[in-house]
Amino acid sequence: MKKLLSPFEKERRIIHRTGDETLVEIAIKYRTTPKKIIRLNCLDRPIASGMLLYVERGENRLYLVRPEDDLQKISARTGVEVSDLLSLNAPEDFFPYSIIEVPER
Repeated sequence: MKKLLSPFEKERRIIHRTGDETLVEIAIKYRTTPKKIIRLNCLDRPIASGMLLYVERGENRLYLVRPEDDLQKISARTGVEVSDLLSLNAPEDFFPYSIIEVPER
C-alpha cells in the first residue's frame, strides 16, 4: 500500500533536473549534503546535465570542513555540541572540504 505524503513531506522531497551545476552546488541550494543526494539516487557515476535527481530539502545549516578542523574546533565555531554533530553526520564525514550538517541553534 502506498503511503500518502502530507503537504510538508511533498515539499521536502523534490525532483531536480540538473544543468551545469555540480553535486555540491545542488546540495547547498537545498540545504542538504552531496552524500545524501548520492544515497537517495543510488548514484555510481558523475551527474550529467539533464539528469533527474530526487532531493530532500534539509532543515539544518551546512558547514564546510576546513583542513585544520577537528570535531572540537567545529563545535566551537558553530556553537553546537560534539554529540549533536555526530548525531547528524557519520565520523567518516569529517574530512577537509566535505559538507556536514549542523543543527540550528
